Amino acid sequence: MDLDTMLDEAAPARHVRLDGPDSPAAVSLYRQIIGQPPAAARRRYRLAVPVIAGACAIVALALAFISAPARHGTTAAAILNQAALTAARQPAAAVPGPAQYVYVETIEGQRDGAGICIQTVRVWTAPDGSGREVASAPTGAFCHGGIPSQTFSKGQGIVTADLPTDPARLEQFIVRHFEGGAREDVAATFDFAGTFLQAGAPPHVRAALFRLIQSIPGIEWLGPMTDRLGRHGTGVGFTQYGVRDVLIFDPATTAVLEREGIAVDPAQIDMPPGEARFSAGEVINYTVYEASGVVNSIGAVPSAAT
Repeated sequence: MDLDTMLDEAAPARHVRLDGPDSPAAVSLYRQIIGQPPAAARRRYRLAVPVIAGACAIVALALAFISAPARHGTTAAAILNQAALTAARQPAAAVPGPAQYVYVETIEGQRDGAGICIQTVRVWTAPDGSGREVASAPTGAFCHGGIPSQTFSKGQGIVTADLPTDPARLEQFIVRHFEGGAREDVAATFDFAGTFLQAGAPPHVRAALFRLIQSIPGIEWLGPMTDRLGRHGTGVGFTQYGVRDVLIFDPATTAVLEREGIAVDPAQIDMPPGEARFSAGEVINYTVYEASGVVNSIGAVPSAAT
């Protein structure tokens, strides 16, 4: 089955403009892209999906974490150009064989009410796109719900190895399938490019994704950053509609460490009816990419993640 056909089946209304990259419809598409089924309706401001990570570490979630301002001495273009070169030189990720699964573990925080609701999410995905997602019980005084545990059947995943390796064609693909054919919501282009980066794409696809992000007008280098597990990386961000979307990656390997959304101009943020407004600098949501690997059965985890 070709990629367009899979997308048609996964998102028959894909030419209908999404209500922002963090809308329930967009979150559903994120899940389908990485081999996960649509979950129950989520809160509106949700940016990330479980995908790729480094070694497991003890979770120390610091909610006071705020993005650094843009560093003007170094350009985002130079940082992302180097990331593309580095990505192209990385070894290909392990490919699951018959009866094997790609395992991914993330920590997801989502603003819910007046606080952050946190879950650990574990996903097992087979080469045919089937698998299982298991989410821990949400923790936090203001949790009103969370990601449900669920199974998904054959054909619900999209293989990132099939994506174009030319940045212009890759952008056209994202705009065509997720932005209604017009590059008007640039934040969506940034978010979807980051989503594909996190999905274990092969080296030349990852290089193309970094070059696509490099081409986005207004992309900023945010300087050295540390994720919630204490891992050091570099950050790039894009601000639109009062929200700065941040991507933190390890410049040595280009592995994505964390993604987050931060309110920088609350007056511009379109809040659902009855929702309290964000404060400037408030973290809206985040995803920490904690561990990943190939395992031999659903329920198994890589030795580094135990």
